[in-house]
Amino acid sequence: MVILFGMVVIIIIIITSTSIILFKKIKNKNNIVEIEKVNCTYESELGKFKADGELEKFIIKKDERYEFLVENGVIIACKDKEHHKQFIYYGGGGGAR
Repeated sequence: MVILFGMVVIIIIIITSTSIILFKKIKNKNNIVEIEKVNCTYESELGKFKADGELEKFIIKKDERYEFLVENGVIIACKDKEHHKQFIYYGGGGGAR
C-alpha cells in the first residue's frame, strides 16, 4: 500500500508540473472563466493510473479498483471499490463523508 501511495503522489506531481492541464473556457454571465482541467493516464509496472477532474479537485483511479480524491494537490481520501462505496477520508475525519 505504501508503494501504491507513493505512485499516486508521483502522479500528482506529474499532473501539477507538466502541461497536461487543459484549459476550458466557460461563459458565465458575460464573463469568461478559465477552468483548469486534468485528464491524463499513466502506465507503469504498478498498474494503470487515470486522473480526471478539475485541477482544484480531481480523482486518480488505479486499475479500476482504487480511487484517490485529490483537493488542492493533497490526497484527502481513498476508496477501495471492492470494499467501499464511499471515500474514506484521511486525517481522523471520522470515516466516510
